[in-house]
Amino acid sequence: MAMDNSNYERVEFLGDCVLKFCIHVQLVAQHPTWPEAYLTAEKGRTNRNEYLAAASLAAGLNRFMIRKGFTGLKWRPTYAEDALRSKDEKNIRWSTKMLADVVEALIGASYLDGGSEKAIDCMRIILCKETWHSLDVCHDMLLQDVPETAIPGLETLEQLLCHTFTKPTLLLEAITHASSPSTFSGLSYERLEFLGDAILDIIVTREVYSHKSTLPHYKMHSAREVVVNAHFLGFCCMEYSIAQERIDLIQQSSADPLEVTFTPKQSHQTFSLHHFLRANRALMTMKAAALERYNTLRPIILNALENDMIYPWSALVALAPEKFLCDLVESLLGALYVDTHGSIPACELFLEKLGVLPYLRKVLEKGIVCQHPKERLGVLADSDRVKYDTNPDKREGEGPRTYSCAVLVGGHQMGLAEGCRSKEEAEVNAALGAIAILEGQARAFRKRKKRAGRTEIDPRGGSTEVVTPEGISSEEEVAVDGADTDEGSVKFDAMDIDR
Repeated sequence: MAMDNSNYERVEFLGDCVLKFCIHVQLVAQHPTWPEAYLTAEKGRTNRNEYLAAASLAAGLNRFMIRKGFTGLKWRPTYAEDALRSKDEKNIRWSTKMLADVVEALIGASYLDGGSEKAIDCMRIILCKETWHSLDVCHDMLLQDVPETAIPGLETLEQLLCHTFTKPTLLLEAITHASSPSTFSGLSYERLEFLGDAILDIIVTREVYSHKSTLPHYKMHSAREVVVNAHFLGFCCMEYSIAQERIDLIQQSSADPLEVTFTPKQSHQTFSLHHFLRANRALMTMKAAALERYNTLRPIILNALENDMIYPWSALVALAPEKFLCDLVESLLGALYVDTHGSIPACELFLEKLGVLPYLRKVLEKGIVCQHPKERLGVLADSDRVKYDTNPDKREGEGPRTYSCAVLVGGHQMGLAEGCRSKEEAEVNAALGAIAILEGQARAFRKRKKRAGRTEIDPRGGSTEVVTPEGISSEEEVAVDGADTDEGSVKFDAMDIDR
């Protein structure tokens, strides 16, 4: 349990993802006719804290939980009979989350010890009310009803996925949105996207957990979030492409109308994942608008991903790729997993080509600042209350709706964003403005402390009382280094990207 130098948090982080992965595979395999909404509801039942806590108590795991750190006072070794001895537990109040976390930690420990099958053995013991097949059985169940119909025209997509499908119907299903006119039979990517979401999580989580620096759980969570969020995956869906040679036959003019000659013209055509999406006209219009934003913001995002030490949350939120672009990546990942009979290496190769795993390694190795701006602001604000005042701007004519946001820290306005396409974009940019203020105050505090020696200061205050040598003022305004301020706040507009 939670102690200073040893606790379950890292292994619980892993176990939570392993449990999610196993539940998703089991549900899709055991219920081949269920739509994604039913699968999500059933997953919510078996994965919620209340269910896991009840299972933990039923298995008697609470008797083995260590809740007090070691002090050395009156220490004696704990023997098996001490742990098994019945105690009066009526007055002990167990945290639901703590009990659930122990279940996930045991699943994570089982996975580390013997892989997925040993983790499933652990689930059979603790979550004994559910049906748990081995993964091999699940893979057979997933493939048994898939027809082996040859579908032409998907060869380029197979090249993007680095795999030739034995069941091309899976690939057709993975690129078909529910709005497509051809989905009268109910075929769409939703079930495969449900499966692919868990596969993406398990691959990324394993990479983060096994990193040599042994990150704490909260840093592992932030590192995972930067590559599994819908903004980043949507960008990757539009960015990842291959070029293919194309030869067109151009008809040449001739004096003799009966003589027709053609000249071959060679060119190259680029294909991305989004080119293969099957959807109705409305979604295609939305995709075209997303591609326009992509073309505008692509240089900024690529430069930030390649060179900056801060994750470009602002630019990616401004990109605002449609959710179906992220879903397309996950559904293709699910189709790849099913067709390869559960091959994680095949899925990892696709994520490698897509750019997900290379950037994740860069985040881990170089220490990229990847916390979401609102989360960073919450840490900097400490005990001060953070409030986001977000409102739609007044519309002029028939233009698109825009939003403004003012962020207050401890009752004082610290950041302002205007003219943003969405509430999320406005709040992210306003949070970045407040972060600039607070970090600037911290830098100014460190400079004064170095000059003056002993100080007494609240780094978030507007002024400080400093015990200084002669010649240095005891009252000094705190300002952000290099930032223009207006009444103590930093202002962003819609195109002000990641200061």
